[in-house]
Amino acid sequence: MLDLTIDAFFAERKEGWLKKKLKPDMTDEQKREIEAECEEEFSLEKWLPNAANVQVKYLYRHIPVPSAIPAQEKTKTAMPHP
Repeated sequence: MLDLTIDAFFAERKEGWLKKKLKPDMTDEQKREIEAECEEEFSLEKWLPNAANVQVKYLYRHIPVPSAIPAQEKTKTAMPHP
């Protein structure tokens, strides 16, 4: 069993997701399909790897990478001009 906080987190996400997907003019069959898709989408087995991939992509975009340009500039200014 998941922690109550995790259960609440998934319940909020499912509610928001269903609110976006469900339309009043849908048939009962379509609503059941959307609800089943929601349960699959927010199962821990599927959600956790997706969330980890998103986090890794975020980290790669936001971690500063040392640039080689300042080192090149130091080398150029340290070398005497002919």
